[in-house]
Amino acid sequence: MKTLCGWVNRKIFLYNVTFGLYMLDWWERLLFNFLVLLLIWFLGYNSWRYTANFLRGSFAMINDLLISRQQWRLVNGEG
Repeated sequence: MKTLCGWVNRKIFLYNVTFGLYMLDWWERLLFNFLVLLLIWFLGYNSWRYTANFLRGSFAMINDLLISRQQWRLVNGEG
């Protein structure tokens, strides 16, 4: 547990130093972190929506293709 806490503290320190947050006040750091989390949420939400719509359209296209092949076989007496 101690090593996990040390690892998390090092990552937080690295984040603060990388983005220069160590020189900000607590409320500025809070605002920056809130905006970062909001950006991550927007990216995740819209990625999820795009992926869901893409997969829904792909499955519908595959379903239409399979139905049209089945109908073609029935019309031509192969099925």
